[in-house]
Amino acid sequence: MMTMDSLKKWLGNWRSGPAEQDIGKVNTALLPLLALAMTGALIVGLNANKVGGVLLWCAACLAAGATLGFLFGIPRSLAPAGKGEDKDGKDSLGRPNTNLEEVSDWLTKILVGLSLVNYEKIEARVDTICRSAAATLADPPAPAQVSMASAIVIGFTIIGFLCGYLYTRLFLQGAFVRSFVNAYGRTVSEAMQGREPEPTPASGEPLQPSPSDRQAAERVRQAAPAGKPDEVLAPVRALAAEYETIRRAMPDFSAERTRRMTEVATRMRAVSLAAQPYLAQLAQSHLPGERLAAVVILQMAFDPAWIDWLAARLNEERAFIGYQAASVLLARVRVVGPAEGQRIHAAVAAAKARITQPEGARDALIENILKEAPAP
Repeated sequence: MMTMDSLKKWLGNWRSGPAEQDIGKVNTALLPLLALAMTGALIVGLNANKVGGVLLWCAACLAAGATLGFLFGIPRSLAPAGKGEDKDGKDSLGRPNTNLEEVSDWLTKILVGLSLVNYEKIEARVDTICRSAAATLADPPAPAQVSMASAIVIGFTIIGFLCGYLYTRLFLQGAFVRSFVNAYGRTVSEAMQGREPEPTPASGEPLQPSPSDRQAAERVRQAAPAGKPDEVLAPVRALAAEYETIRRAMPDFSAERTRRMTEVATRMRAVSLAAQPYLAQLAQSHLPGERLAAVVILQMAFDPAWIDWLAARLNEERAFIGYQAASVLLARVRVVGPAEGQRIHAAVAAAKARITQPEGARDALIENILKEAPAP
């Protein structure tokens, strides 16, 4: 199915790219530095016949620095606070756990604050640690051995910090993004599987989303990555392209063409709530498939601000999109008060006056809208 292929291609784009090149550049800079430092430490250990002790200090300082760098480099998760929570405040879809982020923020602020306030004490503590490392070489250590031990402690801690920070930022950030986007893609795929169009309503009756449509759309909305329009809109655009392919390739007004288009609109419902923040972008698109997606979004989550735009679809779009827009307006006019009903009546009446080509199903809905809505 075209939609699944598009999703696979979309997800695959996250498996390679500039991130790998950035990590390669960091390796080029850090690994020779680490190799040089290890060589120097081994020479110091060999001269003192204390290779094991020196290596242990190197490993300890690298680990301490890397841990500090990791804490400073932990990226933010993509899910905003509160997203994915149900009414009881529990995670309904496994929202990413941000406890480690909170601990990281807390610890880094404390460490920076304490370092500024207690600089002299920290300097004395570092000197004590360096002398303890020097004791590995000799007891008591000579001044030169204290100097070499200080270089090992400070140097390997700094290298560890750089490695921990840079690799966390370059690799873990991408891993978090891939994990969240892949989870979104899986949720979209699951929501679309088995989505069958609702039975065609009687003439003059609107198409309306089913409870299962709304449940699937809510699952996808909760899994959508915040602030990532390209990822959220990727399945919408794949479906829009599928709609346009059907529209161009199949004969006008054929039953099979209408059935295939209806299947596309049904699958669009699954991603409609996730795409709702980008409604204006889709509504203003020059592509008919994306404008259909905007109509479907309003079918799932109506906004009175778009009454005039929906009414314009009745005469500005081809029959299928016009029929979908008329369904939205008729379903809405039956549940709103007089003020909004009058707005719908006026907008639809104006659109009807501009229609030049009749279309039975759409026109039957228009007539019912004008009957249901109070005239202004």
